[in-house]
Amino acid sequence: AEFGTPPPSWTPPPSTTTYTGSGAVHTVIVAPMQGVLRFVPPFINASVGDTVHFEWHANNHTVTKSSELELCNKTSNAPFASGEQNSGFTFDQVVNDTNPVFYYCGTPGHCQKGMFGVINPPAGFVGSPETVDAMMPSMVSNSSTLSAMMSYANSLNGSASAMSWGGAVNMSAFPAWSQSYVMENVLYARALREEPRHHGRGRQGRH
Repeated sequence: AEFGTPPPSWTPPPSTTTYTGSGAVHTVIVAPMQGVLRFVPPFINASVGDTVHFEWHANNHTVTKSSELELCNKTSNAPFASGEQNSGFTFDQVVNDTNPVFYYCGTPGHCQKGMFGVINPPAGFVGSPETVDAMMPSMVSNSSTLSAMMSYANSLNGSASAMSWGGAVNMSAFPAWSQSYVMENVLYARALREEPRHHGRGRQGRH
């Protein structure tokens, strides 16, 4: 598929790895394979003291903190940037508060094609017309790409819990140009056979 076939699962870091944070560790894959411009999963809900552990599975990508208003531009507010790295590299960020933290790949053109993510994404209120779930039907019906991704995700993982993942994310937090990519990233994550994982210090767990 043109949006990239998702791997069936990924391996979280070994339990012997030492992290700076005091809480759980959430793994984010930086491009699951060469040519697939996605962070997997694109959204992480984390508590203060948790560590977000980025693992590169392909070459020539960065993890760079962005401005919420300018999704593909580096922020000056407590910035972080991995620099451009290749497969096998890892990069950790400790969560200091539960405010949304937007990040992107700074390799030219990658963010504009949907390679961005959020730690603690803003959630819409119940019944809001601006959540992923509320906007999904209309956007899928008007996009052949999203329609194909929806069918593909359902064929791989039709469970109710998997197919509702990311549904509460507030789409109004993203600029209009990026909203179709938000949907693509959510559907890509939903297609995975196993749900995104995190593990505590010394043991593995389910996200």
